[in-house]
Amino acid sequence: MVNKMDKEKQIIDLPGTRCDTLWAIVESGKNDDGIEWEKRQRTAPKTFESCIFDKNGICLDTKLTAIQEQINGTTSAIYEINTSPSNPNLLINPNFKINQRGKETYSIHDLERSLFYTMDRWALEYNYLDGKENLDISIMPAPLSGTAFFVNKAASFVNFYQAIKMDEIDLRGKTVTFSFYIGECSGHKGFFIQTYYNNTYNVIAEGTITEGNKIYTCTVTIPSNNIDFIKFGFNCNGLGLQGALNINWAKLELGNYATPFIPPDPTIELLKCQRYYIQTKSSQLIGIIPPTEEVVTLLYNFPVIMRATPTINIPDNTILSFYYPMDGTFSVNDLNAIFISDSAVALRTYTESPLLGQTGKTCYIESAIGFDAEIY
Repeated sequence: MVNKMDKEKQIIDLPGTRCDTLWAIVESGKNDDGIEWEKRQRTAPKTFESCIFDKNGICLDTKLTAIQEQINGTTSAIYEINTSPSNPNLLINPNFKINQRGKETYSIHDLERSLFYTMDRWALEYNYLDGKENLDISIMPAPLSGTAFFVNKAASFVNFYQAIKMDEIDLRGKTVTFSFYIGECSGHKGFFIQTYYNNTYNVIAEGTITEGNKIYTCTVTIPSNNIDFIKFGFNCNGLGLQGALNINWAKLELGNYATPFIPPDPTIELLKCQRYYIQTKSSQLIGIIPPTEEVVTLLYNFPVIMRATPTINIPDNTILSFYYPMDGTFSVNDLNAIFISDSAVALRTYTESPLLGQTGKTCYIESAIGFDAEIY
């Protein structure tokens, strides 16, 4: 019984009801003697959290449940990160093993332009201060440890990078992570992510490389605006600063964290590289000496479809060889393309005297010829 002023109120607890329980009135009334009565049914155990509300009327118990769900989600994500395989690497030739151009050292003194490619898919560009003769920059493939990047004299900037076009891999509006391992580091070096559109560059991320034997990571969301291509790479900016940088590998992946680097299959990586650049080997361009003995057409089908119709680099004094039944070698300077596409090329030379008496023999080019569809 509950004393309600001068009257008593009769409370009838239905089975299972406790005093610390949230309850609901399921029936009520008044006796003939005027005493009110209520029948109460248990709904749920009463807790402190269920009785506290914020200014928006949200129960504390509800908020704690939401927090717990977030914790469970984070724990699940961490487990997935630690147990998931490595994400695909969007960079090609990430450990610099493919080197079709074949040089042991790529030095600016050997080239005429301020932007040129070194190991496959990796470009070097520079801006010199007072003449190329006062600048010494070189890239050296290091088969066991990636590549060595040397800056030995003054430069206003030097960039070593790989470019990705948006019409091939559209990264606009996506979050990506750029990671790389630095073996040796000396001098002032850094890394950068730079977009390019309509002759305008925009640096969207950059940082300083201060020490070696370390993995660096950078996560950034690529802008959604107009972009032609994006450069991911390394630099030496500053006047007169010198030093060396040994880059073991680099990785670009979708997402906001870095997954382990896994060295790619070199056979597959070569085919990826050949979409951008192909350098022929001896006897890959083959023709048959015709009865006229004055015109030879040599055909070559590319091992992959190149990303665009390439430009051709034909060296002077190209060496042609022929054989069966007797061998011979001669050089030509009038080798020209009569057909080229993204899948094949036909080269022709007008050479008379060396071919006399050689009708029907197989003729092939010994000199290396480059087909370039890189991004400039």
